[in-house]
Amino acid sequence: MSELVVADTSPLIFLDGVGCLGLLSALYGRILVPDAVAQEIADGLALGFPGPVLLALPWV
Repeated sequence: MSELVVADTSPLIFLDGVGCLGLLSALYGRILVPDAVAQEIADGLALGFPGPVLLALPWV
């Protein structure tokens, strides 16, 4: 049985920054990114801040 994990903004950004974002999908089968978190990351990307492109991740 897969464990469901709810992801917050900071861990997604920092794991992406160190090239380890794939650890989430490797450790947990199901990752939920709430709409507010996705919007916060999208807003940061639009302003030029680094972060993951969530639409490019098959497990999101």
